[in-house]
Amino acid sequence: MWSYMKSAEPSVFVKTTPDGVTRVRKSKGKFAFLLESTMNEYIEQRKPCDTMKVGGNLDSKGYGVATPKGSALRSAVNLAVLKLNEQGLLDKLKNKWWYDKGECGSGGGDSKVSVSNTTLSDHTPLTTPSLTTPFLTTPLSDHTLLTPPSLTPPL
Repeated sequence: MWSYMKSAEPSVFVKTTPDGVTRVRKSKGKFAFLLESTMNEYIEQRKPCDTMKVGGNLDSKGYGVATPKGSALRSAVNLAVLKLNEQGLLDKLKNKWWYDKGECGSGGGDSKVSVSNTTLSDHTPLTTPSLTTPFLTTPLSDHTLLTPPSLTPPL
């Protein structure tokens, strides 16, 4: 597959997410764009409402906040994010900005995220192999395909 993608004309690669989304929208069903699921869900809820997520997530990772080694901020940031997550505020904010303020109705493939009580022990640590397995992915995120609604995924 890599050999095909590398030699395809015109190139199947794009430099930025907006470039990929534009190419999907102009492709008339001939181009699918692989991107992280959170961005895909957001784009799917924005006008002109002409894209959709195809299939499930290829992988599941969380986002991280980097601090300098030995930073006093590390513990405070970790605890603050954990507390916001346990209180369900992160899910509520995603629902507000992705779906409640969405421009395309109730949503396509995914509906509102459910508020859950998650603890730090519920998350798997990120390791080097988990970052390098998918060859067209961005580390620390979920990945899905963004396509025009007319594109039928291959079986």
